Amino acid sequence: PADSSILFNPTRLLFNGGVFKAEVLQRRVVECVTSWSGHPVSVLENPDLDHAVTLGAAYYAGWKQSGSKLRVRTAAARSYYIGLEVNQLAVPGLKPHLQGLCVLPQGTEEGSEYDLAEQEFALWAGDKVRFQLFSYQEHASLGSMVPDAEHELESVAELACQIDDDGQGPIPVYLQTDYDETGKLRVAIHEKSGERRWDLNFQLREESI
Repeated sequence: PADSSILFNPTRLLFNGGVFKAEVLQRRVVECVTSWSGHPVSVLENPDLDHAVTLGAAYYAGWKQSGSKLRVRTAAARSYYIGLEVNQLAVPGLKPHLQGLCVLPQGTEEGSEYDLAEQEFALWAGDKVRFQLFSYQEHASLGSMVPDAEHELESVAELACQIDDDGQGPIPVYLQTDYDETGKLRVAIHEKSGERRWDLNFQLREESI
């Protein structure tokens, strides 16, 4: 079923295998993927459906025989944002307004790290803070801000963490992100003028079943 939080959101399809010579089967797959993603998808041309899988297997066998390491790299399919509360007076019963800070641009390759030291914000010591993770299906610049994250972006997950109480009030912090080889986005909150850090982990790639 369609779900706005799902991370499977293709824009193009490439069919392989002789079975997909049946146009009715191709059309059905396109219909299903379109219903999942909520937007039309285009079909890439494959001039040799029959031999596509065979050629791939032969290529892989050649790599194995040569002793070389074959690495298939992927990239983030979406841009990801952390929701940050706007600095304003707290009003009882009124939900704080959230801006979105881009911490991972679409197209980021696995194994990439980013430092967002220029975007400083504050955490209150002793508080249990919640961070909302949002996504956007198009490319965005690292560190760019979206004024109204809850209306302009898609909500993905929420994570809470407890901040150490040192009795010194708000703690100036910045973010560092790491998109590792397993498809996990790691967000580290660094103390601006100290050595403390708090790690937040979001799983972007679905677990294998």
